[in-house]
Amino acid sequence: MYKRQGEVTAYTFYNVAANHTIEASFVEGSPTGEVTVDGVVSSGTGDDVASLSFAHTTGTGTDRLLLVGVSWNCGSTDRTISSVTFTPDGGTAIELAEVITQLGYNTTNPRYSAIYSLLAPPSGVAGTVTVNFSGSVSNGIMAGAANFAGVNQTTPLGTPAGGNDNSTTPSVAFSGLNGDELVFDNVFLGAGSSSYELTVGSGQTQLWNPDYVANLRAAASIEQAT
Repeated sequence: MYKRQGEVTAYTFYNVAANHTIEASFVEGSPTGEVTVDGVVSSGTGDDVASLSFAHTTGTGTDRLLLVGVSWNCGSTDRTISSVTFTPDGGTAIELAEVITQLGYNTTNPRYSAIYSLLAPPSGVAGTVTVNFSGSVSNGIMAGAANFAGVNQTTPLGTPAGGNDNSTTPSVAFSGLNGDELVFDNVFLGAGSSSYELTVGSGQTQLWNPDYVANLRAAASIEQAT
């Protein structure tokens, strides 16, 4: 769902020749309208830390959903997410629910991509998204948050999909879509240098794609189902 530019180097992710993991979930529309991005998208990066935080403001539309995508490179020491929260300024932390976590490469040199969600977040509130890990992540973290409106509040998310892809156009596939869903993806690229890039695919709208950090690139996008 994203295309990578440039040659593959000796730096490995899934095997000696490839380095992508990608996952996606589709957002179900409400009976009263289509799913749309609601407000400003936010993102942040970190390296050799056990917690990543960045500022984010929730949307103001009706039937809201907040999605957070996280990508992280553990090096040789496995680290997992212990919590993802949104804390309104001056308020109490609200915990997000895990949608999917995809392991890439192997358990000896684990790399991950994950999606978390918060249904009906407070409207138009400035605050902080925080991703806490089981320990310090040695080779980089990237995360972002996006708000959506017009989301079915009873069944907001369809069945997620994820996988490891060796090609220059990593993708995941869904079946049984009606055509009115919005697909959200989060992708990790193991990157040995800043020359590795991620470029949004045809028909997709990029949400975030921060600068290279440590040993990873990561990005997220949306695409209308067809």
